[in-house]
Amino acid sequence: MRAAATITAIYGVAAVACCFVPLFQVVGYESAALFGVLAGFAGVLWPTLGSPPLSVWWNRLWASIALLCVPLGVLSLNAVRVLNCSPGLGYLYWFLIPGVSIAVATSFRVLVDQLPWSARRRTIAATVMAVFSIVAFGWQLAMQPPINGFQLFLGYFSGSIYDEALGLPDGLVFYRAWCLAFAVTLVVVAEARYRWRNWLPFAAVSAVAAILIAATVLGWQVRREFGVDHDRETIAERLGGRIETEHFEIYFPATRQWYERSAELAEDHEFRYAQMHAFFGTDPVALRGRKVRSFVYGDRDQKGQMMGGRRTLVAKLWLGEMHILWRDYGDHLLAHELAHIFTEPFGAGPLRLSSRFGVGVNMGLVEGIATAADWPSGDLNVHTAAAALRRLNAAPDIRGMLGASGFWTQSSSRAYTLMGSFIRYLVDTHGIDKLKQAYPNGDFEGAYGEPVDALVAQWETFVDGIDLSDRDMARARFQYDRPSIFEKICARTVAELRRQAEDHARLGERDAGVAAWEAILGFDPANVRYRLEYASFLTSVEMYEEAEREVKSVLDAQPSDVEKAIALEMMGDIYWRRGDPSAAQQQYRTCMTLGVPNDQLRMLQVKDEALDRVPAVVSIAFDYLLRPEVDLGAYQLQKWLNEGDDPLAHYLLARRLFAARQYVEALEHLKPAIAGLQSALLVQEATLLAVEALYFSNDYAAAQSLVNTLGPEEPYVTLAGEWKQRIAWARRNRLEGR
Repeated sequence: MRAAATITAIYGVAAVACCFVPLFQVVGYESAALFGVLAGFAGVLWPTLGSPPLSVWWNRLWASIALLCVPLGVLSLNAVRVLNCSPGLGYLYWFLIPGVSIAVATSFRVLVDQLPWSARRRTIAATVMAVFSIVAFGWQLAMQPPINGFQLFLGYFSGSIYDEALGLPDGLVFYRAWCLAFAVTLVVVAEARYRWRNWLPFAAVSAVAAILIAATVLGWQVRREFGVDHDRETIAERLGGRIETEHFEIYFPATRQWYERSAELAEDHEFRYAQMHAFFGTDPVALRGRKVRSFVYGDRDQKGQMMGGRRTLVAKLWLGEMHILWRDYGDHLLAHELAHIFTEPFGAGPLRLSSRFGVGVNMGLVEGIATAADWPSGDLNVHTAAAALRRLNAAPDIRGMLGASGFWTQSSSRAYTLMGSFIRYLVDTHGIDKLKQAYPNGDFEGAYGEPVDALVAQWETFVDGIDLSDRDMARARFQYDRPSIFEKICARTVAELRRQAEDHARLGERDAGVAAWEAILGFDPANVRYRLEYASFLTSVEMYEEAEREVKSVLDAQPSDVEKAIALEMMGDIYWRRGDPSAAQQQYRTCMTLGVPNDQLRMLQVKDEALDRVPAVVSIAFDYLLRPEVDLGAYQLQKWLNEGDDPLAHYLLARRLFAARQYVEALEHLKPAIAGLQSALLVQEATLLAVEALYFSNDYAAAQSLVNTLGPEEPYVTLAGEWKQRIAWARRNRLEGR
């Protein structure tokens, strides 16, 4: 009774504490995983008395489940004050994780209690078994590619907090069924040992034990068919494609499309290696004598199935490997993960990361140094974005993000940006060597001779001195005004519903998509972003009247400038579809006066210019721009050109040819586009496309000459600088197949 009372007290205290911790405060995955571990250790440490083992196990199982009802009841009652958006899934998690953990832990204890040892030795033995299972799981996470996985007590480890969407994981039902079979097998083996002196009962129980052992072993053999326990070899085999370069072993999907892109994939890897080598001054391949293994997945779903983290890219630098998505040549996702690999030579501890006294990981430093090295291009560079965040009072104090926990509690976009800006400032002002000295243990004062507060103050003075336009501020507000997962309403459920809605839109499943979006808006009706996404979905499935109502509701809600711009463009598209091009053009022009992102601004300028053409061209432009379901793009653009030598049509056709890797043909249309387009933004982008087309055509001299004509204006100054580096690198390193 004393043990039961102790367990009940621990459960109660833990449950009450969970009520005030985001994600853990409802009956869901996080709370189930926590109590799976607690219930597992409770079952292992709670001695079992009496015999036979099977009967003891059964009685203890129900007693333990009764105790588990205490925290389950507390968290269920907490739903009165905290919204639980998916209670059914939450209770299923509790059944599959702590419910099964109890069965496994109790079987461990029953088996051990059959040994002729003292009670103390049996408790130690059971505890060692439990700890070993957790250590083995941790070892697997560290030494194999997957960042998620399955464990006897924890049930399922999701891997990345940035992957918010979490339904019922693939393989969890299979794994927990196997765990139950494993638990019953252990108990039946104990029962057989108990009855070995009585021949008939012993024979019967032994036969059952043999069958269960065989079934359990067989189940474990086929686990990977259910998404359980992938390893490096199975991932490489399932991807199928492989190429080797000077510094890399690259694994990629074995499809015709990927093989056609393999030369560009290899070259992009090697250029990024040279870029990181120049930034860090390290050469991890030469130092360690092993090439970097790069696993490139075809899409988020494939990555999620094979190694977890649909949206999260991973570099396990202590293994010399990274797991990425590669959208196209020049993708900065590759640069960011490779930057982590380059920090390995000066990292600390067995994982070669930055840590304070070997405890925890200084994630602010780990991710900040990768962002500083990568320095991604965009509407705002990292310093400008950091300056805007501070002026919007949306920048948390980065002193709190330098440790092991503060980084995770912030929105990822803000955290990466601020830390990247701070680290890049230190490198640019003090050099990379001092940062290398500070990085292993976060010892800034030892490396710079100044406390971290002083260094942060210097950085703050620097970014606060950056000039910002109203458009910069509007863009930053839209891009970074996003809460962390801990601040969102029903973060897990909404993210999963959004993922499902994306699938429904892709498949044209109108009713299912509407149901998903209505559920999302039911949880968070005031979220303007969700309403805009819903309107976009309605437009994609040709529900224009419903889309118009949704857009008008957004405009009536006094949205931010960028949110208003998105809504106005949608409204313009609706007017154009309804045969009112003048009203559409008015919406587009109003939209362009707001702080819209450059990708959206380019499209608005294209639509605006197209609507200034003669009616025959306006009709063709409508089919091309607003009816993507009619896959006659090249034919429509040729019809457009037949109406006259229009630089806008040349520009659009060049983009289409470039996407199809027809670089010579694309250049033929980019020249008149650059000469005739009125928009400076479109001319800049067309010029950069021409630089890339010349580069891929191996005309490096012409590409170098053309890229030098690009001015210092954002957003292409960073990209132009990168292409200058690529061209210079390619002229020194002509790879095979280029």
